[in-house]
Amino acid sequence: MIDNKYALSELMGVGGSSKVYSAYCQDGTECALKIIRKDKGYSDELSRRLVQNESFVMTDLGDHPNLVNSFGCNPDGVAQLADGHHDIRYLVLEKCKNGSLSTIIRHTGPLEEFAAKFLFIQLCYATQHVHNKNYAHLDIKLENILLDDFFNAKLADLGTAINVEATLGFTNKRRGTPQYMAPEIKNKKGDEMIDATIADVYSLGVCLHLLLTGEFPCEDSFESNLSSLETESSGDPTVPESNKRVKARMQYLSEEARDLLEEMLEENAFFRLSIDEVLQHPWLKDASFDGIQSVVYEELSNRLDFVKSCQAKASDF
Repeated sequence: MIDNKYALSELMGVGGSSKVYSAYCQDGTECALKIIRKDKGYSDELSRRLVQNESFVMTDLGDHPNLVNSFGCNPDGVAQLADGHHDIRYLVLEKCKNGSLSTIIRHTGPLEEFAAKFLFIQLCYATQHVHNKNYAHLDIKLENILLDDFFNAKLADLGTAINVEATLGFTNKRRGTPQYMAPEIKNKKGDEMIDATIADVYSLGVCLHLLLTGEFPCEDSFESNLSSLETESSGDPTVPESNKRVKARMQYLSEEARDLLEEMLEENAFFRLSIDEVLQHPWLKDASFDGIQSVVYEELSNRLDFVKSCQAKASDF
């Protein structure tokens, strides 16, 4: 039990600084507890600050249908375990029972454009809300996109988010996950300032690339020369297999989808789209989802069932 209020159920995920557990509240409802990891060796002061900072950011951002909800925190909690009482620091969060989007893509591959668009526009609205509140997330990735009971996308893990109001959207902090990180952050030197909100757009572009191709962007993702693709596919050992898969799958995307990807993954931040411009792009603008949600729900539900069945079989060995 945690603080005589929450009964831990199962481990849902492990992050760089915390573990997330499914838990039951006293009234029987479910939630998620994000608990700061003891094995990281954080001081009491730092672990308290991590919890309080994230809780403050989530409160400051307010409610949004595509952000994970927060129900408070306790930087001085007590866990009652078999070997005694232990001090813990934790946040109480909305439980998204269908897990992270990364699990589905990693195990079952890319989505059809209509399904990717349904999820991606929700992620864009969440990011736009964060930016409108003068914050930048700085760690947008599929692992931080959770799925609720109806497979709606929820942006999570706001512990890395920073307020950029005083700096007009710029920051000198280097945060994020390398494979999703904008080049200007990855190559940042010293106290060089970068546009944090535009860096978020690059990370969003990586997410979209994964949703549509199942792979991270490669150097020539947007090479449209089919003869070049055929040459690479002939067995050139110097070309990674993932690059070949990316180029093959890009051939089947709509022109609008490829154009949006290219503009979001622009290496030069000055020419990259803002989140408002992303939402005005022809691939997303005036997008209609009439009758789509039930189809996406069934598709993702079937994929998740497949993942769970594979995991169950693997655990039998």
